[in-house]
Amino acid sequence: MKKINIVLLLVIAGTLAAIISMVGDFSSYQTFASAEEKPGKEFQIIAKLDTISNPMHYDPIKDPNHFTFYAKDESIDQKSGL
Repeated sequence: MKKINIVLLLVIAGTLAAIISMVGDFSSYQTFASAEEKPGKEFQIIAKLDTISNPMHYDPIKDPNHFTFYAKDESIDQKSGL
């Protein structure tokens, strides 16, 4: 085998290894409970915005960097049949 072929195979193998290692990070959907057990990591949580019992709150005069909202974990709603 030529040296260029060996180098290309190594580059392709390295690229595939990098892609495979990142695939696990793409599907990090969690529930609120499981995400709370792993502080410092980022997750995507499928939830419903709850504006009926808890309204959203944003006061740009008091603190423009603070926005509060409440969400319900959809996995709990699906289990309870709501």
